[in-house]
Amino acid sequence: MNPILNELNPVQQQAAQIKDGPILILAGAGSGKTKTLTHRIAYLIKHHNIPARNILAVTFTNKAAEEMQTRINRILPQSNSLAWMGTFHSICVKILRRELNKTNLGFTSNFTIFDDQDQLSIIKKILKELSLDPPKINPRAVRAFIENAKNEAQTADEMEKFSRGEFQKIANQIYHLYEKYLKSQNGLDFDDLLIKTVALFNLYPEILKKYQNIFCYILVDEYQDTNQIQYQLIKLLARQHLNLCAIGDDSQSIYQFRGADFRNILNFEKDYPNVQVIKLEQNYRSTKNILKAAQDIIEKNLHRTDKTLWTQNPKGAPITLAGLEDEQEEALFIISEIKSLRQTGVKPSDCVVLYRTHAQSRAIEEQLIKTNLGYKIIGGVSFYQRSEIKDILAYVKLLANPHSRISLERIAGKPPRGIGAQTLIKGGKKLNDFLKLMENIRLISREKKPAEIIDLVARRTGYKDWLLENSPEAESRWENIKELKTVAQEYDNLADFLEKTALHQPTDQIEDEAEKIHLMTFHNVKGLEYPIVFMVGMEEGLFPHSRSLLEPQELEEERRLCYVGITRAKKRLYLTHAQSRRFFGSFQSNPASRFLDELPNDILDII
Repeated sequence: MNPILNELNPVQQQAAQIKDGPILILAGAGSGKTKTLTHRIAYLIKHHNIPARNILAVTFTNKAAEEMQTRINRILPQSNSLAWMGTFHSICVKILRRELNKTNLGFTSNFTIFDDQDQLSIIKKILKELSLDPPKINPRAVRAFIENAKNEAQTADEMEKFSRGEFQKIANQIYHLYEKYLKSQNGLDFDDLLIKTVALFNLYPEILKKYQNIFCYILVDEYQDTNQIQYQLIKLLARQHLNLCAIGDDSQSIYQFRGADFRNILNFEKDYPNVQVIKLEQNYRSTKNILKAAQDIIEKNLHRTDKTLWTQNPKGAPITLAGLEDEQEEALFIISEIKSLRQTGVKPSDCVVLYRTHAQSRAIEEQLIKTNLGYKIIGGVSFYQRSEIKDILAYVKLLANPHSRISLERIAGKPPRGIGAQTLIKGGKKLNDFLKLMENIRLISREKKPAEIIDLVARRTGYKDWLLENSPEAESRWENIKELKTVAQEYDNLADFLEKTALHQPTDQIEDEAEKIHLMTFHNVKGLEYPIVFMVGMEEGLFPHSRSLLEPQELEEERRLCYVGITRAKKRLYLTHAQSRRFFGSFQSNPASRFLDELPNDILDII
């Protein structure tokens, strides 16, 4: 047998060995999906002599891409890294940087990537220009409207047909102005990275042909989470060779609110009639009891593929189901259990606490602080969203793209230079002096690496002195900038560094800190696993969320989210619900979640 296949079970081997044609791999939770995918890539390279440059491997997280590359390097130590492995966004950025200057799409290759906060700033500016009251028109709701439209590949003109009611009509008006604002600054938001790439391929067939020829083999991880524009992108690229391998699990499709459509994986066989379907059903992660709980939950969903997970792992401990008085007792129960588990050699970082909404972390954090237990919130305020980091990045973005008005507006007054809102609109000597300073820094920095540029910017603009003199947390904030320099040292050019920071994701924060318990939402735990999992707030209206109770499709998504939470657990699973809890300023008393009623008593230890 080829040594690349030695570590795989017979079904995984089958998936790895198929060379040509469309393949759908339905991979249950913990069934070795990443292993199968990486060994398939290695087999294509080593056994079938497919050059690594002709393989496109698309993941949904940076962490998954890094893990796959590490595994491939281990299997094929002598191989070159895969130039075309990464997230949808990182792949599209690479294509756009190469091709935009050859098009008439209205953007150049040194475009700036606008993050969520940049989007909000633009929307608030437009609201002000339109004399609209932000409390009445929520900027975040407008951003969600625009994101949803883009996920469905709908332009502002196309959305006019579907806009109903006052809010949608106003939001669509803002969408028009928002697009003009981005174009004037040579800026693209996250959704644009995909939309402009699809537009590029549709408008310039010769460019599409070029990439179809490059990507002889395409593999897409987490196919169940693709949205409409991602679906279109892959369909265009795969059209020539049809060597598309889609791998995923419809039971773990949990991003409907972001536009993900799990029907893409359900309809794969219709899109590619000659597809070979392979099911990975052996679970390597969880105990039999945990797997039984997951299976019993997900089987209640009507819209799903037929898979039955099984495992050779031990039966394991029963699942602990604890009914508690309130959120305080819930937090104390978690802490008590973790302390007991530590006596058996469990590290705090082996434990994760999952909740449906970010607000639930408050009570748990308070008790962890009181008991001096370290914790880390995954998906909270990101390093890259901290004020001083965004300031320095705005300076650097302005160097890379002088048209980035939003970067200019952020840092023109940091440190204060007498440049206010009116000066930015009308111009003047102080603004001209600042722009000359930036032009001088741009000239000096041309041959410098990103870490050197950050240091240059911080010193030449006076930002470092201003930060250290005017901030009560000056030292820690400057330390954050030094940490940004550490990140920058990994990159040789500014464009790559700015892409890294712009495409950063919440799960990129996770480090192996043995003394810290991890806290995060169910949505953020996707793709991770822990020996010990606490699922808290298992109450009607909270989980499943109140928004889903009247919509069968949304209730099925909540059940898939519950399935994801359960299948993160390797050895122990705790489920908690409270008789009452203070939530958003008022007491709520809700019955236990219907998901708990769907679990068989013989696998439960009820407290």
